[in-house]
Amino acid sequence: MVLNDEKDNHVFVHFSSILLDKERFPNTFRFLKQGQKVSFDLLEIPNSTDQKQVAENVIVLSD
Repeated sequence: MVLNDEKDNHVFVHFSSILLDKERFPNTFRFLKQGQKVSFDLLEIPNSTDQKQVAENVIVLSD
């Protein structure tokens, strides 16, 4: 899955980086929908040739 950061750069996010919210994800299956507002920590991946940044601690703010 790919997010856009504040500068409209694409950032990779793995579903396991989406923090569990029992109201939004009652079955523990975590997903994001296009257009949702989220917050996340941006991490640099050292020695990466294809993905230089990944999102961690993703929280859904609004649908």
